[in-house]
Amino acid sequence: QRFFWSMKSVIRAKSRSSWEIIRRVAAYLLPYRTMALATVGCAVLSLAFAFAFPKLTQLVIDEVIANRRTELLAPAILALSAAFFLRDAFNSLRIRVNNTLEQNVIFDMRREIYARLQRLPVHYFDQRASGDLMTRVAEDVHNVERLLIDGTEQGTVAVLGVAGVAVILFVMNPALALVALVPLPLLAGGTL
Repeated sequence: QRFFWSMKSVIRAKSRSSWEIIRRVAAYLLPYRTMALATVGCAVLSLAFAFAFPKLTQLVIDEVIANRRTELLAPAILALSAAFFLRDAFNSLRIRVNNTLEQNVIFDMRREIYARLQRLPVHYFDQRASGDLMTRVAEDVHNVERLLIDGTEQGTVAVLGVAGVAVILFVMNPALALVALVPLPLLAGGTL
């Protein structure tokens, strides 16, 4: 009887879809939407300046070196240096803003979880080891924060990077771009 009573008192988690979890977790970003947008914006700008390297290198090789246009060498090298500097400057700014954002989100999540733990009935804690609860809370908060912060930023940059490369490929050589996209269904299937 005691076993069945303890099993009934266990709080069971309701199964949720991925989109429902993402929607609920994304609410933690709302108070910091400016910082979240700044993080994604800096990541996108850093990616844009990274895309400038190949085009600037092509300019140096095809125009400056091949056509012996030495008057373009200094501006091309300055443009390459600026692209390197701006890529790393925006990446550094992204890291700084992202770290502040992460700490704020973690603080809010932990504060809410600990407040919820304080409101639970005593018999809930009789059934569980306090160390196990604390470990689970600490790990879950960290994992959700990783998904929320890094997933949003890195997902946006990855999608924009793939889209940017695809656009550049189709502009430069559509036939080669189509051949390069042949394994895309296999990659999408593997990802799912």
